Amino acid sequence: MLLEFYERELTKEEVDFLFSTFEDVWNKEKYYWYPLAPIKRQDVISFVYSEFEKNFGFDNLRDLLKNEGEIYEIRENRSKGFVIKLFEFEADYDGTEGYWFNKSFEWAIYSSHEDSITLVVKNCYQN
Repeated sequence: MLLEFYERELTKEEVDFLFSTFEDVWNKEKYYWYPLAPIKRQDVISFVYSEFEKNFGFDNLRDLLKNEGEIYEIRENRSKGFVIKLFEFEADYDGTEGYWFNKSFEWAIYSSHEDSITLVVKNCYQN
C-alpha cells in the first residue's frame, strides 16, 4: 500500500529537518497553521476543502505541480513523512493534519481537521 502512493518514506532526520525549515519559511508558530492559527503572512489563502475540490480540483492542482520534482508530505507531530507520487496526490486530512511542499519551499499546502485547505506561493503577491 505504501508504494502505491509514495516514492519513499522519509527518515526521521529528513522529517525533522524539512518540517523545521517549513516552520521557519512559512511562519508556522502554533500547533496548527492558517486558518486555524494566525500568521504574519499576507500571501496565504484558505478554502473549505469540498469547495476547493468542486471549484478547482486536485486534477488542476496536480497539473500545476507536474514540473515540481519531489513533493514532500509530512503529517502532524512529525509522525511520518514521504516523497509522494504526483499522480496520486490529494492534500487530504487522514486523521492527522497534513503539510505538502517542494524542496525549495516555494509553495506549500496544508489540510486541517476543520475541512480547510490552505495554499501559499512565495512571492505570489508583490507589494
